Amino acid sequence: MAIEHDPVSAGVTAADASATAVNAAQEILQVVETRVAEPFVGELFRRKFGGAPPDYPRHFVALYAQRPDNWQAVGYVHFWHRKNAFMGGGLVIEDRAYRRMPAAHRGLIKSRGGIAQHLLSTSIQMLPDSDVVWGYVGDSRAEKVDLSVGFVHTHIDKIMAYWKRDFSADERRQLTEEIATVGPF
Repeated sequence: MAIEHDPVSAGVTAADASATAVNAAQEILQVVETRVAEPFVGELFRRKFGGAPPDYPRHFVALYAQRPDNWQAVGYVHFWHRKNAFMGGGLVIEDRAYRRMPAAHRGLIKSRGGIAQHLLSTSIQMLPDSDVVWGYVGDSRAEKVDLSVGFVHTHIDKIMAYWKRDFSADERRQLTEEIATVGPF
């Protein structure tokens, strides 16, 4: 979004400019939860992971609108509930669609952290309260996104945690070892 005049001389504060950018980004990129992922991201998921998206619940899709009447899926992540935690996986972004976006839209989305960061942070906020959100991360780009939204490394390779409650170091270690028995998720 271009500002036609100097925001300082017009009395526009940095907070006003930031709020305007957030609203503009929300007009073109939104995160929704759906009960079934296949119609939205089936082809993308198969291309990136070699199989169909999981059929268990908590599917979140990032939708992009170049025009208000034309939304398309550009990202996906899923979660499943286990005890008082959520396990997340399958984070995937439609990079071809991102490259086709107008530069102004890419800039707005990038100002919000990018599709993956926006999708992951928004979907975590949409989950019910829990003690921890787990991530199984085997890709350096996904790891970077996880770190940017607040995940931390654990003592077990590929397992990251977004701690939503205080645990002692021993409790964190025990919970992480328990989750590792599940395998990749």
